[in-house]
Amino acid sequence: MSALASNDEIGALKLLNDVAKRFPQSRAVTFNLARVYGKLLMHEDAVAAYREVIKASPDNSAAWSNMAGQLLSLKRPKEADAGAQQAIKIDPSQAHSWRVLGFAADAQGQTSNAIRAFERASLLEPDNAQAWQALVILYQRSGQRQKAAVAQQRARRPPPPKPIAPRTQAIGAQLNASDEWGTKAEEVVERYIQAQEAGLEKFVRDWFAESVDYYTYGKVTRGFVVGDMRKHYSRWPKRTYVVTGPVKVAELPRTDTAAISFDVDFNVQDPGAGRWARGTAHNKWIVAWRAKGCEILSVRETVTNRRSSGKAR
Repeated sequence: MSALASNDEIGALKLLNDVAKRFPQSRAVTFNLARVYGKLLMHEDAVAAYREVIKASPDNSAAWSNMAGQLLSLKRPKEADAGAQQAIKIDPSQAHSWRVLGFAADAQGQTSNAIRAFERASLLEPDNAQAWQALVILYQRSGQRQKAAVAQQRARRPPPPKPIAPRTQAIGAQLNASDEWGTKAEEVVERYIQAQEAGLEKFVRDWFAESVDYYTYGKVTRGFVVGDMRKHYSRWPKRTYVVTGPVKVAELPRTDTAAISFDVDFNVQDPGAGRWARGTAHNKWIVAWRAKGCEILSVRETVTNRRSSGKAR
């Protein structure tokens, strides 16, 4: 396990500084540096790093939200308020942004605004005690004793066991909200499935690396992958793929790469020849996020529950 995945902030900082020298344009590295700076209470450095990420990716809601949190630590609530508002404008579904907005509003003496923000946060994450604890104080301050009593009970209630998450939540369970991979993995898989069904070779040319660790073939060229895809499309003119269960993501020690795994139910047919095959495939990829977009470095697949017409090889 890398220092990034542990509580070794110093080790993580050394690792990220080394990686930053090799990949100076990587926003993922800058993002992780900002996270580590924050853990080390280097709030000014964290804010500066998040600003770099935002400059390159203005719609990165997590960067806005995290930067707002760091501004709160610097006792700059007005700027924190603006950052949280921008994060919410981009993605209003993140409870963290609403909590930051609540604390910023309270620091500016805006009790009503703070209550609204924390109430929204508690709706999005009902088992997060932080929002309820803040609401206890705010309700008491505003004379809402009954609501304060209810909030007190919720703040003390232990969270329930985590249920099996649907696919869109599974990514968040694997990655911190501030990790760019969390916003990319599902899109990558969905676009890949769409391209496979439609037989789009352009996807293969644009998304696969020059050299790919490809199934059981080992290291092959992108041209080899294109040729293999053509054979697959020709053999199976009719193709249907459905992703089942969660898309799981894990950042690798090299911060510009991650592992993605997911299961696919496939149904491929050649109606003219009377051939068909169906089953489930467990996929494991290694991907990188470059300036041009996703780049697939490795593809592995294990097929289970396969059934066929008997004419399929």
